[in-house]
Amino acid sequence: MNRVIKRMADLADKHSLEMIPCAPSAVSLAAARIRGIPVVLYGFDESRHGGALGIFEGKALLKGFQIARKAEVPLIGLVASAGADLLDGKGSLLAAAKVFRACKDLTVPHLYLSYGTCIGASAYLSSLADLTLAVKDASYFCLTGPRIVEASIFEKASLKELGDSVHFATLGGCHILANSESEMGEAAKELLTYLKRDRRFSEAPIKNPPDKRPFSMAEIIDSFIDGNSSIELWKLWAPNVITSFAYVAGHRVAIVANNPEFAGGVIDFESAKKMASFYTLCERFHIPVVSLVDTPGFLPGTESEREGVLLSGGELLRAYMNHCVPKITVAVGKVLGGSYMAMGSPAMGGKAYAAFPESLIGVMAPSLESEILKVRRTNIGDASISSFAAKERGIVDDIIYPSDLRSYVRRKLV
Repeated sequence: MNRVIKRMADLADKHSLEMIPCAPSAVSLAAARIRGIPVVLYGFDESRHGGALGIFEGKALLKGFQIARKAEVPLIGLVASAGADLLDGKGSLLAAAKVFRACKDLTVPHLYLSYGTCIGASAYLSSLADLTLAVKDASYFCLTGPRIVEASIFEKASLKELGDSVHFATLGGCHILANSESEMGEAAKELLTYLKRDRRFSEAPIKNPPDKRPFSMAEIIDSFIDGNSSIELWKLWAPNVITSFAYVAGHRVAIVANNPEFAGGVIDFESAKKMASFYTLCERFHIPVVSLVDTPGFLPGTESEREGVLLSGGELLRAYMNHCVPKITVAVGKVLGGSYMAMGSPAMGGKAYAAFPESLIGVMAPSLESEILKVRRTNIGDASISSFAAKERGIVDDIIYPSDLRSYVRRKLV
């Protein structure tokens, strides 16, 4: 049994793996079940020409993509490849182009699991998949390998320096970074189950609702979702925002939450891009979203502007409004400035907007507002941006307590 078939067998349900005939190449195809869900698998064998993608590899991949699309079953890639096959020359470029187009046209979930070095075309394939998983200190993603870099621009760099998976994860390149192949496989099974099954048995939350401040965003999330149902994506990318899948009362939901434990929960260039990507992913799979807000707003300043926070903020607004599945927003802390729009509201397509009693919603902090308007601090207080004032103005629909959050989400979304 070669390594690719063994990896497939480890991932699949016992005795469910059936190989799909294709021309001999570095790519193997198989049909299987994972947690009872039918899937199509493709895998690169890095022991054959480095797993390079050539003409026959391209044909095998196109066959696998076509089978998955016609059968309407998820496609899962097990990838370790040196990139384009130099022996096939221009043929390898055409093969890669056809694979990329087929990947873009897929209507079924596509999971990409990196089992080693992924260079060039095989690395680009990860950006076209719906979800990418990798293994720390084993997976590498780069445009070109060390030998080509040295030959072309006379720079000596190791594979780790060029394509370290940890750095790749901080850029949003992979959704899950595991510590081992087995951990990556289990994460893939969890994600697959989540994408294909919108309901499961309801479980009680693992934590009671917080009754007084201070409380962390993690505590709030754990207090209303079903126990042990959370799958956080992009943990290393822009940690000032949390993006995760979960279940509430047995129903599938997605969660977007500012995380004040990192940079005060401010919305910067990277966190805006992360949220935009997450809304796009949730729209693709028709997943309702709960937005939990506690942020001072967008990050001001020269550096932030030059990074492009205005552009990524625009991407976020567009992605939120393009998400057509029900979504609600809950203010749990500060909601200042453009974050009222960026984190969603009924005026932008949200179904409902609730606020905890102690949350603050306004254009800016009262102290800053009084400084800019040259008004005495006593004339502009927190009462002017209280959740109750926001409700009176129609900015907020409901005032709820942390203990009401689970029932509120269930009533509005499920």
